[in-house]
Amino acid sequence: MNFKLNKNADIFGTFLIGTIDVSTKKFTDRFGKFDTNIIDLNTIGTVSEKTSMEFIFTSEDEKRTYTIYDYKQTNVYDSDLEDVVQFWNSESERVLHIGGFCENSKELDEFKEWIYKELEDKKWSWSFH
Repeated sequence: MNFKLNKNADIFGTFLIGTIDVSTKKFTDRFGKFDTNIIDLNTIGTVSEKTSMEFIFTSEDEKRTYTIYDYKQTNVYDSDLEDVVQFWNSESERVLHIGGFCENSKELDEFKEWIYKELEDKKWSWSFH
């Protein structure tokens, strides 16, 4: 199963269904990065004051939707925590949350495997909807 970034997918009602350990730098290099010159922590486009970035993925048939996001890990949430730019540019692995509509472990594992494969694959192609 393949997935694509889909910033227009309906995510209302998604909830935490798992986590994934990845280098946030690798992740943003592959799936997109915000412009560090225009970051305003008050208007960064946060989902809430607890999350600095969120990525929305759907399966190719758009029957499955997942979100990947940080949660209470940057100075967007607490000024004593790591700077949001440093967090998303980290070479070391970080725990990111996965949100979805269903806790089906087989489907979640397929999504996680796809993410890991995409991060290893050097032939990246962008697909936005």
